[in-house]
Amino acid sequence: MPDKNWMRSTIRKTATLSILGPLETRIMEILWKRSEASTGEVYDELRKDRDIALTTVSGTFNRLYENGLLHREVGKGRRGLSYIYRPKMDETKFKQFIAEKITRQLLKEYEAPTVSTLISTLAADPDKLEELRKKIEELSAKKKGRKP
Repeated sequence: MPDKNWMRSTIRKTATLSILGPLETRIMEILWKRSEASTGEVYDELRKDRDIALTTVSGTFNRLYENGLLHREVGKGRRGLSYIYRPKMDETKFKQFIAEKITRQLLKEYEAPTVSTLISTLAADPDKLEELRKKIEELSAKKKGRKP
């Protein structure tokens, strides 16, 4: 079995998947919980659990913004003017977005093993397998122009 770190880095390089790192994930969790927050507010919350620099938090916010995950506007905070950030999508939509992105890339590069793995994984749970069967029937009927 290959080393997990090797696999993670290989997937990122070959499939160009962008999955959030630990700090990005924590920042998004805070924003999903609060709906919006300034860099300073999130920094204050992060400092409760770890020693971290404000510049690290600010840089991470910039990356999340540049990657299209956050809205940003200028606001006034206790440290003067600051950016106020809001997530562009809720956590559920984000997870769906990531799942679709990863699945599409895996199907593009590894179609047969991906399909086989999905089916064998779902086969372990009869309810999930039934859900998959119904979804396939619905999609097939829709393509043929009839109701399931």
